[in-house]
Amino acid sequence: MKKLLLTTILFCGVLSIYASTRVEFTLDGKNRVYVLYSPSFANESETYSLAVLLHGIGQTIETFMDEQTAQNIADNNSTYLVLPQALPEQDPNIISASGYYNQAFKTSISTSAWGAGVSVEIEDIIADPNTQQLFCMLYPTICSAGKLELNANVDDVKLINTIIDQLTSDSEIYIDNDRIYMAGLSLGGAMAYKYTFSEDPQINKVAIVSGFVGASIDTTGVLNIPIMVLHSKTDETIPYEGGSFNGSIENTVKSWINKNAHSDPNIYQIGSGVEGTTIYDYSESPRVLFYKIEEASHTLSDVHGFDPNTEIWKFFNNIPLSVDDAKTDKLDIFPNPADDILYTSEDGMYSITDLSGRILKKGYTDEYSIDLKGLSRGRYIVGVTTDTETYKAVLLKK
Repeated sequence: MKKLLLTTILFCGVLSIYASTRVEFTLDGKNRVYVLYSPSFANESETYSLAVLLHGIGQTIETFMDEQTAQNIADNNSTYLVLPQALPEQDPNIISASGYYNQAFKTSISTSAWGAGVSVEIEDIIADPNTQQLFCMLYPTICSAGKLELNANVDDVKLINTIIDQLTSDSEIYIDNDRIYMAGLSLGGAMAYKYTFSEDPQINKVAIVSGFVGASIDTTGVLNIPIMVLHSKTDETIPYEGGSFNGSIENTVKSWINKNAHSDPNIYQIGSGVEGTTIYDYSESPRVLFYKIEEASHTLSDVHGFDPNTEIWKFFNNIPLSVDDAKTDKLDIFPNPADDILYTSEDGMYSITDLSGRILKKGYTDEYSIDLKGLSRGRYIVGVTTDTETYKAVLLKK
């Protein structure tokens, strides 16, 4: 009954109004949109990180992430969360011609596609020479370019810089300019790569989920931003070994390592066989962190042994892998941020550690509660171990 009551309290807690703002403005003659989620407890006495999340092809802000998930991320990580919206493909000829490649692809780019320097060569669209001849009669500009490039004339680097400038200059938004992060999924990952290699990027870390480098992107410059890459070897959308849009993922990561002359990595293993993931941590600055996943879908929603979103925020928040490099289930805690008393969804032996893994407090929960008196303000890892499982969550102490 107590566990049911706590679950009810937690559920009711998320029904409060989300601290989100939808912003629309004109850039280069186009209406651009983003949604900002603020930490519910944000106040002017502190500064907070900013995370820019870039959706995949054909997605909208709403289909990429629901409001509850976004607000929970903002609150649990003390971060402002901004979700920009990509434009639909702006060239009608590109939309029409893409039908030769794939009808689902045509539908997707009609909804949204980042100007990420991503292209597919004519030979990959049409293999038959006779059909190519007809294609070139219908689309001479595309044919002369030899490729079909998505939103080639849309400056989404400028969009991202404009959004960051708007937010960091707002006196009622309290952002730490040294903690601006970016994460991108699929084509959003390609856009994150493009932004990372743009002139004077304003981010301090970047995470690429099932992403790739667009063919038009110049990566010869210095990579001085810590980068995290997560990719499945069984990804059928962006193949690990390379495909129509991308080169080998492993070779891409190796190029970042070679660019910065990293020495041998620390290697961690989660699971084994087809359920395994090997983590390569090149910890020298700038850090390169690579999650080589044996088997999972493109979105990594079915990955074994860990939660990709949790790992990304560990990377952003400088939480060492050793804090939790094995699988744990999520612990529900309330309230969060908490003052003196924390309620937990599980009863058992608890521990509270700092982000370096140092145990600060431990004992047994008192009827699904933990006394936090004496714990300084900050971010901690709370773990509760029952007879069969260990559950963990990130705690924000007021």
